[in-house]
Amino acid sequence: MDRRLGLSLPAAALLVLAGCGSGSKTESLVFTKTTTTTLASPTAGEPVRCLKVHAKIPPEGSSIAVSGKGSSSSTKLQLTRQSDGSLIISCKP
Repeated sequence: MDRRLGLSLPAAALLVLAGCGSGSKTESLVFTKTTTTTLASPTAGEPVRCLKVHAKIPPEGSSIAVSGKGSSSSTKLQLTRQSDGSLIISCKP
């Protein structure tokens, strides 16, 4: 249990920093395991990766679903932007 907490804290810190909007170009949000999370106010157009599958954050009220090809064909990434500006990210490697 302690090991999981140790791994999830850096991921949570990354998500908090990604939602801050520092004004400079940010790195991709990268997920390597099954994850469903919500960001309060991300910037449209910023990249999100789920293993080798990637997409850009859509504008408010839009969604994107991407599936992998070849050896990563089971990988799925879904980005759902709510009308309030929040983003639901679902990664299934």
